[in-house]
Amino acid sequence: MELASKIVTNAFTICDGEGIALGLGIYPDAAIMNHSCQPNVIQTFTYGRLGLLPGLIVTTCRDVSKGQELCISYIDPFAPTSLRQQKLQEGYKFVCDCERCREKQEDETVAGIRCPESGCNGLGVTSADSQGLLICSDCGQSDLKSNVDKKEHAFNVVRKACKYKEGFSKMNLPGADIDSPTFEMDSKEKISELSSAYATLKLVCHLHSWYVQEAGETLVQSILDNLNCLSSEIDVKENCAHGLTVLK
Repeated sequence: MELASKIVTNAFTICDGEGIALGLGIYPDAAIMNHSCQPNVIQTFTYGRLGLLPGLIVTTCRDVSKGQELCISYIDPFAPTSLRQQKLQEGYKFVCDCERCREKQEDETVAGIRCPESGCNGLGVTSADSQGLLICSDCGQSDLKSNVDKKEHAFNVVRKACKYKEGFSKMNLPGADIDSPTFEMDSKEKISELSSAYATLKLVCHLHSWYVQEAGETLVQSILDNLNCLSSEIDVKENCAHGLTVLK
């Protein structure tokens, strides 16, 4: 149990160029780096070289002063504060107290909740005199709860339908019988649910919202995974067209 805990805490998820998880790797020197929600270095991997194990490359992503600590992000740094905190507590058992987490910088923009008022292009911002509720940044509309609830419901569908970031979708599990009718039906239902959730998020959130981007990536990845279990050329073309529409 102790060994397993050390591996889970210190291992890096080896990903390909599209962020798809390929496995775990232990890199002792890099494992000592602390977390930051505003990292100054990022990690990428080399893999597929005959006879060589996957390698870790650490690259600076912002100006670094002499003697400054190098920090990576243990989780998706673009996620809203509440989700970053949840991931860190669940996976690494600590609460991040960085400036970005304390001030919840950019959270309104990251969430991008649209104002439901017709013709208004404002976004939901937290008002100090409304008990932390969201109000529209432009018209002052205070009834944004309906859009917040729709966003939460739709994103829960995304979470349950495809754990894309962790790389554990049902469709790429080893040994999955991709030729079975049940597997294909489950895949189609999953994509249908994700498509509906993605459409809802685009309605209630700004198009650059993290929730919209995350749902779109999850949907496209599920469509690509689903190609493996399609027997009809027509179905393959329809799925590819669907994926291209989302990417646009």
